[in-house]
Amino acid sequence: MKQLFNKLINLIYLLPRIIAYVIILLFFLIFISINFGYLETYLFPLHLLKGKAKFISKNVIIGPYPEKRDLKKLKEKQGVTVVISLLDPSIPFEKSLLEKEKEITEKLGLKLFNFPLEYFHLRSEKNQQVVEEIIQFIKSYPKEKFYIHCYLGKHRIELVRERLKNAETK
Repeated sequence: MKQLFNKLINLIYLLPRIIAYVIILLFFLIFISINFGYLETYLFPLHLLKGKAKFISKNVIIGPYPEKRDLKKLKEKQGVTVVISLLDPSIPFEKSLLEKEKEITEKLGLKLFNFPLEYFHLRSEKNQQVVEEIIQFIKSYPKEKFYIHCYLGKHRIELVRERLKNAETK
């Protein structure tokens, strides 16, 4: 009986602390979700989640949202001439990133094309059609070198990578 009483006392002691930690965590998550547009991929903790840029064919590189220095390096060292963004302008923070990217690509002399893919319905019919448009676009400009990106370079870009690999094997 005494052990049960001690466990009850411990629970009463810990319960308010657990509730307080959960409330603080919820406020933190709500704050991040509201202000997500201010979080850029090079900032902590997103830079830890960001994918790496990689060649998937001789003229196509895929990766995460590029900062100005990344675009400059892609142009000068890899010969990239066209940037294809998969960012969705209907998502407010992606719209602001896309506008920033337009300014930077204009200054660097790169061509920017936006083929928005839905993030939450990755395998939707609409996304599949957009990916097909991207494949046709790339095929129609065989002498260009492309950098294709989404936000973190992990989810939407994988959809494009899979389809490009399938298109090459046919």
